[in-house]
Amino acid sequence: MKTNPFFCGFIVSSILVLVFIASIGILAKNHDQTDNNTCAKNISTTKLTGKLSDGTTVEVYVDIIADTKGDIYIDSERWGTANNFHVKRLIKYVTILVNAKSIPVPVSAYSDLSNTWAPELTIKGLNFSLIIKGGDGICGYEAVLMFSSGRLTNRKVVSLMSPDEGQETRYFYSSEVYD
Repeated sequence: MKTNPFFCGFIVSSILVLVFIASIGILAKNHDQTDNNTCAKNISTTKLTGKLSDGTTVEVYVDIIADTKGDIYIDSERWGTANNFHVKRLIKYVTILVNAKSIPVPVSAYSDLSNTWAPELTIKGLNFSLIIKGGDGICGYEAVLMFSSGRLTNRKVVSLMSPDEGQETRYFYSSEVYD
């Protein structure tokens, strides 16, 4: 009995296509796992603590991601870089606890701050501020997030090259929604 060469070629081609599709699936799965592991390894958390004048405890946790390949804030203008060039570190999340109670910090308060350095916590009486510096040279900046009564009230970002110019945001809360 003779085998049809066309039929044999079809079988071999089909097998090769199936092997190719399976290998792409395996590579994609390994790539996803590598990216997730890389991101997890490249996140550093800075913990800052202090006490207000009335004894209230303040804890601040700042998660900074060092590998921005899978950029978490896509296509946004940022402080600390020229035209989003060489973004090395971004703040992924800010958690603030006042007497162990979490207070909200909008992502918009930190998502445009790139190439951040070590954050600082300053306390004056019953108020506190989170100071975040970043950038380098002409791209350097200082951002101050001000908190009063357990709420973010202001954010001011200034260029280190021209500290008289900057950007200020005020935050207002409805007591019905917040309390």
